[in-house]
Amino acid sequence: MNIDNPINEYTFDDRDEFNRKSIADNIYSLIDSNIDISPLIINGDWGVGKTEFCHKTINLINSSNDNKVNSIYIDAFKYDHIEQPLITIISEILKALNSESHKENYKKLLTKAAQVSAFFLKTGGKAVVSHLLKQNFNTLSEDLKEVIGKCEDAFFQYAATAIESHVESEKNIEDLRDILKNIAEENKLIIFIDELDRCKPSYALSMLEVIKHIFDIKGIFIVIVTNIDQLKSSVKHAYGNSIDAEKYLEKFAKFTITLPNYMPKINAQYNLEKVKIAHKHFANSVNESTILTKYKNNISNSNGFILIDDYIKHAIPSLRSIEKLVRYLEVYFTLAAKESQSKKISSLVNYSEGFKILAVLSILIYCFNSNLFKQFQQSKVSIDDLSVFLGVNKNITLQEISQNYFRDSDIAFWLIKIVVDTSFYSSETASQPEIMAQIKNTFSIGFPFENHNFIDDVNDFFRVFQELSLVVT
Repeated sequence: MNIDNPINEYTFDDRDEFNRKSIADNIYSLIDSNIDISPLIINGDWGVGKTEFCHKTINLINSSNDNKVNSIYIDAFKYDHIEQPLITIISEILKALNSESHKENYKKLLTKAAQVSAFFLKTGGKAVVSHLLKQNFNTLSEDLKEVIGKCEDAFFQYAATAIESHVESEKNIEDLRDILKNIAEENKLIIFIDELDRCKPSYALSMLEVIKHIFDIKGIFIVIVTNIDQLKSSVKHAYGNSIDAEKYLEKFAKFTITLPNYMPKINAQYNLEKVKIAHKHFANSVNESTILTKYKNNISNSNGFILIDDYIKHAIPSLRSIEKLVRYLEVYFTLAAKESQSKKISSLVNYSEGFKILAVLSILIYCFNSNLFKQFQQSKVSIDDLSVFLGVNKNITLQEISQNYFRDSDIAFWLIKIVVDTSFYSSETASQPEIMAQIKNTFSIGFPFENHNFIDDVNDFFRVFQELSLVVT
C-alpha cells in the first residue's frame, strides 16, 4: 500500500469519534462479496472527513486480509497535471508490485503500460480514445500493413498508418488488461481514488473513462472517494448544462455510499438522537490544541463557547470549517494574551460571561461571514442577516429567551437588536424586568443597557485580528 499522507497511521482503533468503523466494515464486506458493485463511490460533502475515512478503511482492510489483497491509494488531485489518468493508476499499481514476489508481473505491466501510454500521449483526444476502447480490430492488422505497402497516395498512407497505430493500441490495451487479470488472480487489487472532485473537469472525466474501459476486470475493485455534486458540476462544465449529469455518472458507478454528517450518541439516554459530527470534532480539536488547552478550564463551560455549540447545532459546519474556527480561536487567544500584557484589552478568560458571548460572536462572524463583518464595521447591521447567521427568530422576545433557558445565541442576537432598534428595547425591558435583570447579571456590570452600544463591543473584539491585518485561511 502507498499513502503519501501523514494521517495514514490512523485506524478506527486509534480513534473513531464519528462511529464510522461499522460503515468501513460494511464496505469491506461488499468488496469481499461476489456482488458486482465496482466502481463504488463513497460520497460526502467537502470537509466531512472523507480522506481520513478512506485511509482508516485501507488500514482496516490491510489488517484483515493476511496479504491476500493489495490496497492502493491514489490522490487524483496530486496528479491531475499529468493529463493521462492511466499513467497515474498504473504507476501506483507498479509501486504495490515492486517486490521480488511480483517481479515478473512488474516487468510485464511496466512494458505494456508504457506502450499504451505512449499511444495515448501521442494521439491525445479523449473522443478518439473513448471510441478506440469500444472497437474490436482483432483481425485487421496484417491486412492494413498490406494496404499501406501498396498505397502510393501520401494522404491515404498517412490515414492508413494512423489506423494501424490504433489497431496496435487496441492490441496493447487487451494485453494490458490480460496482465492486470493475472495480477488480480494472485492478489485482489482494491484501488481507492480520492479527491476526484478537486481535479480539473477534463481530468476527472478522463479518469472515469479509463476506469470504465480498462479496469472493469474481475479481481480489481475501484472505490472513488468524492463529492458527487461537484463531480456533476464537472460533467456540466464539459458537456453543458443541458446534460443530465446524474444519468451520465450512472454509467461509471454501480453503487454509492454517502457518509453521514451525524453520529448516534453513545449515552444510552440519547441512543435514538443524533448529534452532529461537528460538535465532537470541535471538542476533540480544542483538546488537541496546545494553545486552547491552556485556557480549557476557563472556557470549556463559559457562555462564549456555549455560543459556539449553539452555532454548530444551527449551521452544521463542515469538519474543515470547524478546523478553521479552531485556528481562528488559537490566533485570537494568542494575540489577545499579548495585548492583555500591554493592557490594551483583557484576554477572553478575564471577560464577564456576557462579554465572552460578544467576543466569540465576533470570532464566528470574522471566521464565517464577511458580509456581516462589513455590516458591523459600518454600524449598519441587518437584523435579518444576523438572525439567519445565528439561527434565531428575528422577532424573539425576552419571554422567549427565558423559555429557551437563556440560549447564548438568543442573547447575542437580542443584544445587537436593542442597539439597532431602540424602541424594541424600551418595550421589552418595561414588561420583563426580572428577565432583564438576569441578562444584565451575565455582564457583572451595572451600566444601563439603553446607553451602551454592543455593536461597538463586537468591533473592539474584531480589532484583535485587524491590528495585525491578519487573514487566516
